[in-house]
Amino acid sequence: MRERLKQGKKSNFSVRADGVIVNGERVGVPDVDGLRKKILQEAHNAPYAMHPGTTKMYRNLKLYYSWQTMKKDVAEFVAKCMTCQQRSSIYLTFLGSLQGALGTKLHFSTAFHPQTDGQSERTIQTLKDMMRVIMEFKGKGDDHLPLMEFAYNNSFHSTISMAPYEALYGRRCRSPVCWDIEGLRQLEDPELVRETMEKIQIVKKCLKAAQDRQKSYVDKHRREMEYEVGDKVFLKYLHGKES
Repeated sequence: MRERLKQGKKSNFSVRADGVIVNGERVGVPDVDGLRKKILQEAHNAPYAMHPGTTKMYRNLKLYYSWQTMKKDVAEFVAKCMTCQQRSSIYLTFLGSLQGALGTKLHFSTAFHPQTDGQSERTIQTLKDMMRVIMEFKGKGDDHLPLMEFAYNNSFHSTISMAPYEALYGRRCRSPVCWDIEGLRQLEDPELVRETMEKIQIVKKCLKAAQDRQKSYVDKHRREMEYEVGDKVFLKYLHGKES
């Protein structure tokens, strides 16, 4: 990377006064001494990361780092992660007694059926995957729940096109993977309000787009039926419910 710059070849990278290679505000990472691999391991295997998928991990890293094969390297790294490949389901057998002790009732929606509640279905699956990762940590599982919360809130979410933490506070929460990176600026009150309002509008548009995608998915499998008086039809009976 540095040799290409010395040779005057066209590149998006440049060298700062302190000698650091950058691409805009992002730090350029050369492929030396396993540096890229160390960054990938920290962004994926660290307790605060919780083994994110390819898209989340790539979107998280590209905010701070840059190299030409980053997207490909992230995809290959996640594909080779044994923990991510073992997608065994987690069954919490204590749910029945827990609901009874709380005096509440448990109603199930149809599994893997987005028409029931697509956004909740996807969120629950993500949290289950994180809980499975927690089981491999040393110590009690509940000791690591704050890390799970941090990883979820500070990871890129395609539905809102940003991390939940960023949507709430207007900036990404700093983590060990980017602690040494400079460039963060102090926002004045008017600018903070303006950026916050812009974030809110982006979140609203993204949520509307996600809802439209789910509606489009459902509509593909839905047919409008017309009936005439006297037509014979089948009655769909949902087991355990009366209508």
